[in-house]
Amino acid sequence: MDVCMVCFSLDEVSLSLLHLIDKPSNASSTIRMKRVVKYRLRKLVVIALSWYIIYRLVSRVFLHQDDDVNSGQKVVSLRDSLEFSPFTLIKKKQDYLKSKYGNDIDRLNRETFMDKSTNFIKFYNNKDYYFENVGEKLLINYWNESNIEEKCEYLFNSIYKIAPNWDNHKSTTFYGHDAIDNELLSLMVENLRIYDYCVMKNNVKPKNLQLEVNVLHDKLVGIDSDGNGVGSDKDDDSIKKAFDLQLRMFPFLNNATLGDLRTNYFYPSIFNVNENKTMELPRELLDFSPLEYNINFFANYKSILKDKGISMTMRSEDLMMFKKMINVLDFQNNTLPIQIITKGNNELTKENFINELQSFLQNNNSTQTVFIVNVETLLNKHYVENMLNFFYNKWVSIIFSTFKETIFLDVDSIPFVNLDEFYFQENNINNDYKNYKDTGMLMYKDRMLINEFTFGYCMDALKFVEPSLQESQLINSNILFNSTSPKIDDITSIENTNDREIYNIYNNFLTKIFAIISISGLVVINKDKKLFSLIFSLMMNLNGKLQRCVYGDKEFFWLGQLFAGERFTVNTHDGSIIGPLMVSIIDDPERKYELYQICSTQMAHGDLRSKNVIWTNGGLKTCKIENSAENDFNSDREYFQNRYNDVETLNNVYQSPLSIDALVIPETEIEPWLQLKECSKYVYCASARVPPTSESSDDKEDGKVGDIIKFDDITKNYYNDIAKLWAKEV
Repeated sequence: MDVCMVCFSLDEVSLSLLHLIDKPSNASSTIRMKRVVKYRLRKLVVIALSWYIIYRLVSRVFLHQDDDVNSGQKVVSLRDSLEFSPFTLIKKKQDYLKSKYGNDIDRLNRETFMDKSTNFIKFYNNKDYYFENVGEKLLINYWNESNIEEKCEYLFNSIYKIAPNWDNHKSTTFYGHDAIDNELLSLMVENLRIYDYCVMKNNVKPKNLQLEVNVLHDKLVGIDSDGNGVGSDKDDDSIKKAFDLQLRMFPFLNNATLGDLRTNYFYPSIFNVNENKTMELPRELLDFSPLEYNINFFANYKSILKDKGISMTMRSEDLMMFKKMINVLDFQNNTLPIQIITKGNNELTKENFINELQSFLQNNNSTQTVFIVNVETLLNKHYVENMLNFFYNKWVSIIFSTFKETIFLDVDSIPFVNLDEFYFQENNINNDYKNYKDTGMLMYKDRMLINEFTFGYCMDALKFVEPSLQESQLINSNILFNSTSPKIDDITSIENTNDREIYNIYNNFLTKIFAIISISGLVVINKDKKLFSLIFSLMMNLNGKLQRCVYGDKEFFWLGQLFAGERFTVNTHDGSIIGPLMVSIIDDPERKYELYQICSTQMAHGDLRSKNVIWTNGGLKTCKIENSAENDFNSDREYFQNRYNDVETLNNVYQSPLSIDALVIPETEIEPWLQLKECSKYVYCASARVPPTSESSDDKEDGKVGDIIKFDDITKNYYNDIAKLWAKEV
């Protein structure tokens, strides 16, 4: 349908319609009737045009069946790119050439080289898109065979042509209007995948591209760090344009002036707490000039990452918990270095914090090596002061730690295995080593709370994060599952067992819309493989609409991987619980069984094969919340007085080390998690059912609901020693 089809003469139509109406009695009636008909027709035309516009907008995201661009198989459907996408622009030009020349390539080549004039193409929206030269026509027609730099230059320039003032920062604002929010989200993730395709995966250097930037970022307009005019030579121009691309793509990065780019490396200041000295810049960094390194920051930063270690983030008031962590890591003979990442705007860089930490390490003869990594000079001050707070500090810690492979640890997460096992032992305790080596990321599931949901509009918004059909065809963007993936009833039909777990969490979140899926208290990451998909996660988390969809950061760890087209490893077991074990016999009318129940604040992860705990989150006191006893009594005095008599008794219970007897992994659809009022409502109970020990093993498996790991005495003593270490005053 073409808009001009409805641009007819209202007078002609109104006159023709009058033939269908009884002839009026006089001329004045005829005139009035004409006016009425014309008025009604105008309303109809306005309504028709409105519906047509809505149809065209909505049709851009309608999903349709198409061939998979990699395999040629009929698989899942893909959405169309939006109107202002560079992929839409390119596909329109390709469609024009195909409609004009079909398969007559000789004619296309002949006419292309004979006709040097500009070739205009009219599209339905009355915008004029054209081929500026012969090279553009050849690039568009022979896209798949074209040079990667030519394609990337064209993609980036298309972004600038469509929206000269584009900036991914705009997507961090919530506008409260679905069309605006979803379009900004879609364009932002497209921009990121283009950058990943060009710069990170294919090593294209933006400085080598002829970027057509007409409106430079404010920081790049004609001044250097000294306020002097910047030269107008070609080199300066390419530098400014390359840095402009970086600032718009990653608005959280330092928006330094050109003078700073030439003199200062974008690299963190690293302070060795043990040796009381600031580390020198790494030799690998000095292979670059500051300017060369800074204007292609993430690609160059990735190239100099090295070693393995632990990355953390904390506030100065978390020092007490960190000391407890040090005690536990010493007990486990940890040899991995620890980096505490700070944005430079807190107390971690102050002398008293450093002195207290140094004294603790020395007085306790700790073998832990601790660094404070200040990334202040890498970040945009506006983001530091207003946006990269609270749980966003995790992204800063993981992305900007200098380790190639890192284990991110919350300060209240406690490993029960030596952390080296995540890296080095092929038959390690958690049985995830091979999958981690293949994918580059290992993460764990949270409690499965089947009565907590996110919002339907979030699932609608995530459809705009999926690669479009046009993007998939032009830069080969694909994801493992999308919103139109066929429902899989038999999950064993997915051959790759790790992909089964990805499908499980995808289905739980995007189909069942469960609000809580994964936990980020311990994540193992190979940044050589995952650096850019982590940046993708951060930008999704910063999005003004999506950040309303989940609690904090944790779901974006796997959502970012999925929508960046990456695979990742998810531990197979649901979130579980450790603590004191309560056992009771239940005489159910249908079947007698033993009920194993644990109530605690600690969310744990275990391995059924080895019968061990891997790690737990929430500290190892009975209650980690400060002043919770007094607050709990004030909130419900009758409840707590009946159970604990007074505040002092309750506080003694809360401050005691957790008693660890067993681990329970509940089957939540039958035995859901139960939340209690204790510890500011942070206490949960989980249960498992097992037929009585007198029954045969086959019968026991048939009647089992959930899983229980009861620790032997040696293991129990080891775990409780760790709990006592954590609870000990430091």
